[in-house]
Amino acid sequence: MRDWRRAEGFLKAAESNLKLNDYRTAANREYFACESAVCAVLKLKE
Repeated sequence: MRDWRRAEGFLKAAESNLKLNDYRTAANREYFACESAVCAVLKLKE
């Protein structure tokens, strides 16, 4: 579940970046959030 917590952290960071109008960093954080969430789901299916 470490990957899932990491995804949640990236989403919170992206939200903070959006509030600061830092769209590039927010997009980067969202990418890593998706990547971490997919890894978490794949590990659950093993």
